[in-house]
Amino acid sequence: MQRWYRLALEGGRDASEIQPPGTVQQPALPPPVNEICGNTSLTESLPDLRHGHFNCTSIAYYNTYVTMCIAKCHVGYQTDDAGLLFCNSGRWAPIQPEVVSTIVGVGRAADTMPNTDPRALEYLSIPDEIYSDVAFNILVKLDQVPNLSIAETYLNMISVDNIVDLDMIRQLLIWIGPYIMDIVTNLDFLEVLSRLGRETKAIKVILVKTQCKIT
Repeated sequence: MQRWYRLALEGGRDASEIQPPGTVQQPALPPPVNEICGNTSLTESLPDLRHGHFNCTSIAYYNTYVTMCIAKCHVGYQTDDAGLLFCNSGRWAPIQPEVVSTIVGVGRAADTMPNTDPRALEYLSIPDEIYSDVAFNILVKLDQVPNLSIAETYLNMISVDNIVDLDMIRQLLIWIGPYIMDIVTNLDFLEVLSRLGRETKAIKVILVKTQCKIT
């Protein structure tokens, strides 16, 4: 028996908790949070979609997994809106694709999106882009950013047709200060989706009207 192990036992340590000297204790990750709609099945909880169907997957932000579904219409039909829904506190709510892609992009810039496969956006027909106006709204919602006018000017300068490069967003977060990275990392993904979603035209769409119409 090695001396460090024997001393730990003599000191009253539980044998299962003893680790060799120099071992760095890794912080425990918080348990995943899954936002669920419907008590039975996902399909039964979604609105009835005639002349089409929903494709669904989960978008992960740190440890929060939110289910999103996109309406896919049959040939010759289309929806009036983007047809994108997300599970919000047990109920389906509309959201604009630009809001989702920008939140995911800002999260990537802060290195907090390791669980989100880029193919998830493609599966939901969401462009993998960061939109300048939505990114600015996220900074406003954080309520922790000094000189918002300078940040807005910077976003306008670096954006091309309202699209911002990932590295430029990362540089903006670094310029604001290291504390903002912690705030972005610990964003309440669902709350930000809800707050930004309410400010887009998607909120004007009554959920039962998400349907496929003849083009």
